[in-house]
Amino acid sequence: MRNWGLTVLFLAFACPAQVVLDSSNLPIMMIDTHGQTIEDTPRIIADMKVIDNLIFDTNYVNDSLHYNFKGKVSIEIRGSSSQMFPKKAYSFETKTEDSLTTDVSLLGMPADNDWVLYASYNDKTLMRNFLSMHLMQEMGTYAPRCRYCELIINGEYQGVYLLTEKIKRGKHRVNVESLDMDDIAGDSLTGGYIIKIDKTTGDNSQGWFSHYAVNDGMSLLFYQYHYPEYEEMHPAQRAYIKSFIDTFETIMKSASYNDSATGYIPLIDTTSFAHHVLISELSRNLDAYRLSTFLYKRRNSKGGKLYAGPLWDYDLAYGMPDYCNASSYQGWEIETSSDCGWKNPFWWTKLFRDVKFHNLLVRHWQKHRQTVLSYAHIEHVI
Repeated sequence: MRNWGLTVLFLAFACPAQVVLDSSNLPIMMIDTHGQTIEDTPRIIADMKVIDNLIFDTNYVNDSLHYNFKGKVSIEIRGSSSQMFPKKAYSFETKTEDSLTTDVSLLGMPADNDWVLYASYNDKTLMRNFLSMHLMQEMGTYAPRCRYCELIINGEYQGVYLLTEKIKRGKHRVNVESLDMDDIAGDSLTGGYIIKIDKTTGDNSQGWFSHYAVNDGMSLLFYQYHYPEYEEMHPAQRAYIKSFIDTFETIMKSASYNDSATGYIPLIDTTSFAHHVLISELSRNLDAYRLSTFLYKRRNSKGGKLYAGPLWDYDLAYGMPDYCNASSYQGWEIETSSDCGWKNPFWWTKLFRDVKFHNLLVRHWQKHRQTVLSYAHIEHVI
């Protein structure tokens, strides 16, 4: 049996492949690919079992009575630079025996079919993503739910993973309105949309360049369609969300960008932007604002505003990297100008320096510092 209290120390110095796992006080996920190799693309069909004994503290590999899930999945390796690591991250969809997509609840999380097994190879504590998501949820803003688990693939132990909700539209995930190909006029055209700022890798990297440079004054920001995916969007929908972001950026470039009536305030959900800044700065996330950054827009009949989030990819945070000044507790990540590749969008920095947004940040910080973001509570979560 493995004790979770020793897991972090153990993983830092041992190779998971050398371990024979027979029991754990964490849920156990077992995947059998039947001799197939899991690759980046295409996905392969495999069998998966999830053992989660809710009655006792211990889960056993050979337990056939307490399956949280037993069925088919389609699985692939995920990530960009993380694909070179020996501990791979995976994304998978739950399937029926006929290989049809089916929603299931895994480890107590709301039913869905899209999931990520987050490896957290860079983060030897395995805590940085979990802590960031958990704190954001407690502040009242959606962030992907996640649960720790042990992973075994084809009988070989892979290590402790973080089973995480994939960012997608859904009632229990990013709660934007469903957008069909024929929603091309009126209120239905106005939402919902999810876009992201990230590296242009993977299958879903189509998008458009901003008219404005990022903080280096030279490079143009690239926005990517996330929901709907590019191939599932009508040209009118692509044009609409691009035009909305163009308008937002043009306002942020104007002298009256902070006007209460004609500035950014009517366009964005300021609370979600404030919460995003608080978690990003509290954690000093190296990738904040410039990579793995999501935005979503609701339909006009639902307010029509642009929201920041959900959070994603916070393993390079809390002082972990020893480069790009990421381990410093001085200054602000949102104002970073160091030569670290991708630069922050100009509008994040301009928001941060605006008196109205600054005052909002202070109010949210003072409120949550007494509860969710207090030293005592953060230590309790850890």
